[in-house]
Amino acid sequence: MNLGLIWYAPFFSQSGYGTEARDFALGVSAQGVKVKIVQHGDGMSRELVNGLPQIARDRLFKLHRSNLGNDESIIVCHSEPGAWYPSRWPTAECPPQKDRGRFHIGRTMFETDRIPEGWSTRLNQMDEVWVPSAWAVEVFTRGGVVPSKIFRVPEAVDVNLFDPNKVIKKSKNFKLPKRRKFAFLSIFKWEERKGWKILLEAFFREFGVEDEVSLHLLTHGYHDNSDKNKKPLELAEALGLDPNGLPTVDVIDFHISDEDLVGLYKSCDAFVLPSRPNLNPNLNPNLNPNLNPTPHPTLNPNPYHDPNSNPHPTLYPNLLLKPLYSLAGVKAGVGLMWRPCRWLYQSSRPTGAEPLSS
Repeated sequence: MNLGLIWYAPFFSQSGYGTEARDFALGVSAQGVKVKIVQHGDGMSRELVNGLPQIARDRLFKLHRSNLGNDESIIVCHSEPGAWYPSRWPTAECPPQKDRGRFHIGRTMFETDRIPEGWSTRLNQMDEVWVPSAWAVEVFTRGGVVPSKIFRVPEAVDVNLFDPNKVIKKSKNFKLPKRRKFAFLSIFKWEERKGWKILLEAFFREFGVEDEVSLHLLTHGYHDNSDKNKKPLELAEALGLDPNGLPTVDVIDFHISDEDLVGLYKSCDAFVLPSRPNLNPNLNPNLNPNLNPTPHPTLNPNPYHDPNSNPHPTLYPNLLLKPLYSLAGVKAGVGLMWRPCRWLYQSSRPTGAEPLSS
């Protein structure tokens, strides 16, 4: 009997979980696997749904209407474990307690050096736990998750949408009125553990108003409706910096379509992100062979998560910003160098998972 997948995730929400869930579901179903998707873990965003490419939106709606039954399926709970049964907030029940399905997979991640209290219990109730990186495997193992349950499954990427050849030839640049000669881009949910203060402080201390450089932040709030455009100046004032001497920061706090996202990437010169697991230590020596990682103070507590699970980045981002800025003249070559490293959307399937040795 060929089992299908009933995939619970925030498919129609503005989040990283939603983005990768859409790519996983579309990629796996394109391989002939029976898939049904269920909105779970977060509310639906009409802006996001309307901004999806028509073909992807139609395929997702078709998967949402599937009549695939639990008795012939593997159940995937793809969200923060707080949304898993018993959920800490109202959402679709996953794993379902009636008609539980043949097998339960939990897919999750967290940009921290430890997992929050209570996660290990929820994770260990799953038959398998999928995480995106070797670093996450280590963190989850230290956090008490049974090692034999953990599988490393990299995030899926839609290589048709993010095809460098198509982007260069066809995609339009995203309009950035505040863009300077060299543009940094960062994309994250606006919350403490994403390290936005670390990134902005590094940018403010490394560059000034006289530099032809800009930092563009695509973001949305997390239980926070405050004006994000005021945050950079407020941070600068808290650091005692002259507001008239700051480099250009551009906060984009509205949803943009997938097509515009491709254009935004194309419009900028370098992508930067302060969250710890996204810093690849193998890349640092290539930028500066004499680089010495510098500890950063613990971040302020996040009211939505255990304060002990805040990230502790081991590298000041300003040690990387200037070297990246100096690459402005060779950026095309750097981009070409990375093309062979694309992850294949079609091959991100359970059969490609790597189990952790017990």
